[in-house]
Amino acid sequence: MKIYPLTGLKVKEGVAKAVSTPPYDVVTREEALGAAEDNPLSFFHISRADVDLRPSIHPHDPEVYRQAAANFSCFQKVGVFEKVEPPSFYVYGQQMNEHWQYGLYTLLSVDDYLDNVIKKHEKTRQDKEEDRLELQTSLRTQSGPVFLMYRDDAAISKIIGKATLEEPEFSFTTEDKVTHAIWLVPKREGEFLEKLFHKIPAAYIADGHHRAAAAVRYCQQQRSLMPNYSGLESFNWFMGVLFPASQLTIYAYNRLVADLNDLSYDAFIQRVGEVCVVEKLPPHTQLPGQDLFPSQSTQKSPNRFHLQSSLFRRFFKNRAPKNQNKAPNPCPSPISFFMYTHSTWHKLTFPVNESPLTDFTTPSSLIEQLAVSVLQNKILGPILGIHDPRISPRISFVGGIKGSDYLMQQVDSHSAAAAFLMPPISADTIMTLADNSQIMPPKSTWFEPKLRCGFFLHVV
Repeated sequence: MKIYPLTGLKVKEGVAKAVSTPPYDVVTREEALGAAEDNPLSFFHISRADVDLRPSIHPHDPEVYRQAAANFSCFQKVGVFEKVEPPSFYVYGQQMNEHWQYGLYTLLSVDDYLDNVIKKHEKTRQDKEEDRLELQTSLRTQSGPVFLMYRDDAAISKIIGKATLEEPEFSFTTEDKVTHAIWLVPKREGEFLEKLFHKIPAAYIADGHHRAAAAVRYCQQQRSLMPNYSGLESFNWFMGVLFPASQLTIYAYNRLVADLNDLSYDAFIQRVGEVCVVEKLPPHTQLPGQDLFPSQSTQKSPNRFHLQSSLFRRFFKNRAPKNQNKAPNPCPSPISFFMYTHSTWHKLTFPVNESPLTDFTTPSSLIEQLAVSVLQNKILGPILGIHDPRISPRISFVGGIKGSDYLMQQVDSHSAAAAFLMPPISADTIMTLADNSQIMPPKSTWFEPKLRCGFFLHVV
């Protein structure tokens, strides 16, 4: 795969914390407004410019993009950003509790996306693609990075680890107790990284499918206006952060449904009992949140970013985990997850079709055996009438980091009729499915911590 050093704008060190925000699509308008109204430097004034307009405005109204462009111009005039000179790679480190991860901040090739070197695992929604495309067109800038993973490479990890031995350009901890830090990669090491990544056969979008798709569509529009493009123009690249898969923590994406499709509780439980074993747990059982399903990160975490040399040598000389390049080996065992409704937790266990014709190692069988697929195909569609969860207003999705307590609160407050607590999907499974051009059900994975926006901007 091809990578290229960043060439656009970067936030100035002294205002990095004030500017940075979570991704635009993981917060509600109210949450974005709360973060932006007392902070004129919040990047939400650009990525979610509806916070500066009347409450009734649609987030995709053309006025929103005009406001974003005006705000971006103001940010530039007051000197919030400076040029990335010379073009450079950066390391983005994040620490949450004892978990850590280090990614390479880089430009990625649109052609690699089109040639499926950069692989996808979920479908995008047209309206969300259009939203990010309109914003990029209005700003002539890609405003948020795409979050990607790749199968571990020891040589790449060594160079990235070496960069983190220096003092970061900036480092701060946000209100959610996640530490974010940025290091410059020296030019010589950056040249080595370009050569090493050229040998990496594929990268996998973990988060940011809509941002990537919008950047690609913008590129295609520009190419149509410039038939003799050279490939070196900035629109041929988009911004991303590449992480080794073993460092990432993947949570489930849980489900809330608004109603039981006009079924009484007893009738609903009876229908569910026809497709699986329903075990009613004792009243007011409180499940242990995400601890119920361990995260997928496979490595211990140092307690700080600034690694000591001895730790650096011990850790970064290790090879990638041996099982990373193997396809998952799903066992045809029953599939279980949990449902909460009417103040009661239920364990749902589904038998697996153990027909001699079933091949549990094929990608299509892997898709069918995902808990989110079983939930959709056995309960949400046939019983609750939610046939397309991407567009149905009767279902919402909750990142697994919020745990079971949040799901209970939503149901007990009658904001939802039922909640489903799902197990996470491993990085190996995601990569294997993407390698075979398989698309997972929408909202199957939740990666945490999230990348902050506002550190770098790719001017196109």
